[in-house]
Amino acid sequence: MKTRENRKAQAAKLIEPWKASGLSVKKFCSQMQFSEYTFRYWLKRLAPKKQSRKETGFIPLQINQSMVVVGDKIEIHYPNGIQIKLSAGTNPAIIQSLITML
Repeated sequence: MKTRENRKAQAAKLIEPWKASGLSVKKFCSQMQFSEYTFRYWLKRLAPKKQSRKETGFIPLQINQSMVVVGDKIEIHYPNGIQIKLSAGTNPAIIQSLITML
């Protein structure tokens, strides 16, 4: 009977050859006589972890005198089309919580 660590080690050894093969997971696992379900499970578990928004935090914004100030509004435009429009006097904690929710 194979232990979990054995299956993990086997799957880890197969990831690079699978990527290099250009085959689908299903076809590769069939050729290698390895469980497709187990391979997909370990692909997901062994994938590099992505940082969450909370881990990445804010990017420092430097404002200099050459920036043009128009009115008393703050506008944040996201690439996906979402826009946040606030008055310039809005509490930074509120702005942070709005950004974190998105």
